[in-house]
Amino acid sequence: PCSRLLSACLPSGGVLVPCMLGVSRSPALVAGHLLLSGQHRTLEGAMAAVRARRPSAKPNMHFSMQLFKLEKELAARRSAAAADPA
Repeated sequence: PCSRLLSACLPSGGVLVPCMLGVSRSPALVAGHLLLSGQHRTLEGAMAAVRARRPSAKPNMHFSMQLFKLEKELAARRSAAAADPA
């Protein structure tokens, strides 16, 4: 749901994703959006893009683990889609 909202808002210019300090939660959300939207295929690339705008970004261990799982899930989906000749 959050990624769809970000995608809907982005064409109007930009999106501010606030959280208490902007260090863990909002950077994790934006990195997840970058992965889900296909703008970045790796968590490393997504976090590099986030840190380019927010150098203090450092998702906590729980968020990092969720992002890692998302990266692997999306990679598996891409592999399955590439292997499916239909």
